Amino acid sequence: MEQLLHDMQCRVFVRPDEDLGAIKAALLEFFPFSLEQEKVKLVVERVQGFDDPVDIFRVHLDKIRLLRLFLGRFVGLLSQQDRQFIIAQKESRLDEDGFFYVRIDKKSWLNGKAVLTDSGDCFHFSFEIAAFPKNREVMLGSVAKIFNGQGAKEDP
Repeated sequence: MEQLLHDMQCRVFVRPDEDLGAIKAALLEFFPFSLEQEKVKLVVERVQGFDDPVDIFRVHLDKIRLLRLFLGRFVGLLSQQDRQFIIAQKESRLDEDGFFYVRIDKKSWLNGKAVLTDSGDCFHFSFEIAAFPKNREVMLGSVAKIFNGQGAKEDP
C-alpha cells in the first residue's frame, strides 16, 4: 500500500472555562487505537493566553501503521460532502512545505459530529504529505487519494 503521509499532528486549545477532561476524551476519540498502548505521547502544555492560561493538547503520529489506522478513522468520520469540499479546497489547504491542514469544529465534535470549520475553536490537524518526487502536483494528488479513501486501513 502506498504511503501518503510522513506524519500527522493534532492540537487543540482548551480555555479555562472549558472541560479539560471532556476535550481530552474527545481528542482521543479520533484515534482507533490506544495512544498509551502504542506508546504515542499526548503532550499537554500550559501557555499564557491573553487573560488566562490556556492548555494545549498535542498528538504526533509518525508510524506508518498508525497513520493508516488514523486515516481510516478520520476520513470515515467526514461526510462525503465534506471530503469532496476538502478535495476542492486542496490548493489552499496545502502549504509550500507539503503540510495539509484540516480543522474540525470543537463544539460539534464534543457532540459527536465531525464538522469542518475555519474557526480557531477547533481540533487542528496538520498532515505532512508524502510525495515522490516532492512537488506540488504530486502532493495534491496524494491529498485527493487520502480524502477519496485510499491510503487508509481500518483493521490493525
